[in-house]
Amino acid sequence: MLNILSILKSDSTYTTLEHLNVSDNIIGWGGIINNVISKDIIDVHQHDIYKEELIDDNKIHVYLLNDIPVCLTTFQPIMTIEGWKSISPVKTLHYQPEFGLIGKLQIGDIIFMYDEKHQNYNCVELTKLKHKQLNITSENVCLFNITVLGNHSYHINGLVVHCLNSCDHQQQVLIDKIKQLTPSEVQKLKQFFVSNFKEMESIMGMKSVNTIATQLGIKVD
Repeated sequence: MLNILSILKSDSTYTTLEHLNVSDNIIGWGGIINNVISKDIIDVHQHDIYKEELIDDNKIHVYLLNDIPVCLTTFQPIMTIEGWKSISPVKTLHYQPEFGLIGKLQIGDIIFMYDEKHQNYNCVELTKLKHKQLNITSENVCLFNITVLGNHSYHINGLVVHCLNSCDHQQQVLIDKIKQLTPSEVQKLKQFFVSNFKEMESIMGMKSVNTIATQLGIKVD
C-alpha cells in the first residue's frame, strides 16, 4: 500500500501508513478493532511476492477502483457483497493459500465502502477497474506492508482490504486447506484448477501444480 493513503483508526481518526504505529488500533471489516503488530517498508526487488509483480526494475502492476485513490495489487483481497475477491484469484490462492478459492473482482461487482459519519457501509458498484504501472523509484512512492491481529483487515480510504499474510510454505498451507474442504468445495476448486491450469503453472511452477493436482485427484498429462 502507498504511504499517502488514509487508514481508519479505532478512535475514528485517520492516519497515513507512514504515520501508523505498531500497537495502534485500527478498524477492520465489520467494525472489529484490530491491533497493528508490525509495519514494514517493502523492498520490491527482494520481497518474494512483490517482485513477481515487477514489470521492469522500476514499475509494478497496480489497479485503481472507480475513483478511489487506492492502488491494489493483483493478489490483494477486497471485500465485496459476495465475499472477498481479487484481481487474480490464482495469485491469491498461491500467495495467500489460507483464503482458499475466492472470486475474481470485475466490473459490476458491489464493493463495501465505509461511511465513517454513520459508522456503516455503503454498497457501491464497481464501474471502473483501471490498470496502472506504478513507478516505485518515485520519491513520492513508498510501499508498506502491515500485519494486524483480529480479522486481519483494515479500511484504507474507505475500502475494506485484507492484509498480506506472507507465507513461507504456501504449497503445504494450500494442501492443508484442501483437506478441510467439503466435497462440493473440492469440486469447485477442481473446476477452477482445470480452467486456470496454464496460469497456475506459470505462477506456482509445474512441481507445485502436480502436487496440488494429486491432492485434488486430478491427473496431469
